[in-house]
Amino acid sequence: MSYLRRAHKYSRSLYDIAIALSSGSSVTIDQKTLAELTIYYLAIRAELSFERSAFAEALTDLAARRKLLGTLAEAARSSVDQALATEFIDSYDPFIRFSAYKLGRAESHDIEGVVRDVDDEMMEEALPGLGKLVEGLRGETNVEEMEQGRKELADVEFAGESVELRSAEIVGVMLKVQEALSKAEAGRGKGMSRWDRVLAVLGDAEGVARRLLDDHEVCCCCDHFATC
Repeated sequence: MSYLRRAHKYSRSLYDIAIALSSGSSVTIDQKTLAELTIYYLAIRAELSFERSAFAEALTDLAARRKLLGTLAEAARSSVDQALATEFIDSYDPFIRFSAYKLGRAESHDIEGVVRDVDDEMMEEALPGLGKLVEGLRGETNVEEMEQGRKELADVEFAGESVELRSAEIVGVMLKVQEALSKAEAGRGKGMSRWDRVLAVLGDAEGVARRLLDDHEVCCCCDHFATC
């Protein structure tokens, strides 16, 4: 609690400075930087509220944080940037589920449904100026144009089923696989060298996937022992 109180104090100071710089001073910051600092502040404030068992306040801040991250995901220049925003969204889902459970929601596992119940008015009351920030961020990043020009990862399928990749690291290495396969199929490169490149990036992808799987299993074991 002592750590979180100090973190909240400093993050609030940083947020206040960012707001001041964004409102017409001689030194300004862009909307994306302001959004990222706001996301950080909301995360710290939500964690403090969570530890104080103020679950309604925590849930509102987490919904606002998720909305800003969702906007960054929409404005991402590539699938990697999009996955990175998604990772940050996913990292606080356990807080949302537990807060919803403590507030008596029967379907607390339904993250999207829980967040939808926190309307814009509630988020604006918790963080004045949030709506303006979201609109400013969408305008600055040209969300609609960015979605059309984004460097996309093609759909990945396994055994006839679509596989959703939500890790920025695995998305990054799969983009390299996609690019190498595309070049090889187009006949770009000499002889077997192009297929050597494909095998190399596939090996990298397998290594990343195995490491992420091992990390996941370790985290699951830690959670199990903590519960016990």
